[in-house]
Amino acid sequence: MALVQEQLDCYKYPILVLPTEIISEIFLQFLPVYPICPPSSGILSPTNLSQICRKWREIALTTPMLWRAMTLPLNPDVQKAREADLWLCRSRCCPISVEIVDTLCYGPNLQTGFTEALARLNPHRTRWECLKLRLSEIPRLHRDAFQVFPEDCVPILQQTSNLVHCRLTLIPGGNPICPNVTLLRLESLTLLDYGRRYPLPGYAELFIVPALRKLQITERFLGEKPCHSLASFMSKSGCKPQKIHILGEMYTSKDAYSKAFPLIQFERGNYVREGADGEDTP
Repeated sequence: MALVQEQLDCYKYPILVLPTEIISEIFLQFLPVYPICPPSSGILSPTNLSQICRKWREIALTTPMLWRAMTLPLNPDVQKAREADLWLCRSRCCPISVEIVDTLCYGPNLQTGFTEALARLNPHRTRWECLKLRLSEIPRLHRDAFQVFPEDCVPILQQTSNLVHCRLTLIPGGNPICPNVTLLRLESLTLLDYGRRYPLPGYAELFIVPALRKLQITERFLGEKPCHSLASFMSKSGCKPQKIHILGEMYTSKDAYSKAFPLIQFERGNYVREGADGEDTP
C-alpha cells in the first residue's frame, strides 16, 4: 500500500504541467460564450473553477476575462452583494457584460434595489459593453409609473461610450426634443415601440452611430416617409449599415426600401435576437 501511495505522490497530472496561459484559455472555453452571463455558482461558473485545487484557484483569480460577465439581482443578500463586488474587482479593466434581474422585487424595494445596483456599477461605467435589464415584473405592477420615455434613456446612453449593442423599447410621448446620443462603437441598434399605432418620427435620428452594421426598427419610428427618414438617419450618423430589419406593420413595401437603398439587405417580420456569436437567432 505504501508503494502505491508513493507512486501516486510522484504522478504528475498532465493538465497541471501545462503552461498557465493554456490553462487560462481552457477555462475561458469552459464558460458560456461572452456576453452571455454564467451562473454565479455551479458547474458553469468561474467560481467552480477556483475550487478544484490551489493552482487552478490562482489561475482563475488572475484571469480577468473569466469574471467579465455577471448577473446582478436587485435584491441581493450580503453574500450576493459581496460576490458582485469581487467579480467586478477580478475583471480588472476588461469590458463587462451585466444582466440586472429583478428576482420578484416589488414596490419601494424595486426602486431601492435598482438604485443600489446602479451605484455598484457606476464606478465601472466606462467598461460597460453589454447591459441587459430583465425587469419583467414592472409592466404588471405599476405600468403607468414605470413607462420609459426616450428622454429618460438619453442621460444613461450618453455615458455608455463603449456600447456595442443596444435594444430599446420606448413609450411615445414626453418631450420629443432630446439631445443627440453619440455612440461611436455601436454595431447593432434595435428600436421597438410599446404597441402604439400612430407615427413616432424623430426618435431614430437621436442617435449618431457611425459604426452601425445592423438596424432593427419598428416602421412607425420612421414616420410617414420612412425611406426619407432612413436616409436622414444614415446621413446624420455617417453610417453604412449592412442589414436593416423593418418591424411591425409595414406601409412601405420591402421592394421600395431595396430600391431606395440597393446596397443594404432589407428584411421584414418579427424582432430577431442577436446571438452571442453575432448571428441572428429567432
